[in-house]
Amino acid sequence: MAEKKKIAGEIMSDEELDGVAGGTVRESWEIFQIINQKTNVRMGLYDLPDYLKKNYGIDAKIDGYPDFDEGNPNVYSLNGKQITHQQVLDIIKSK
Repeated sequence: MAEKKKIAGEIMSDEELDGVAGGTVRESWEIFQIINQKTNVRMGLYDLPDYLKKNYGIDAKIDGYPDFDEGNPNVYSLNGKQITHQQVLDIIKSK
């Protein structure tokens, strides 16, 4: 019971939640939506890592590949530094 109270009293920041919430399909869908709003590019999940690298310099490890389940969040990096899913969305929106 003491453990539940300790966990229940902890609050995560939005950035921490972004790092754990959702999973591969949700994250990828958000990226697809933004790309599709900005361009007429249509692609599948298999194409996403190459597209992000070519167009934004972002390395993406799609969790669960090739199963694309709702497991762990995807992992992204830019210039060798890990970035969050929200940062990926912001980069795509800004270009």
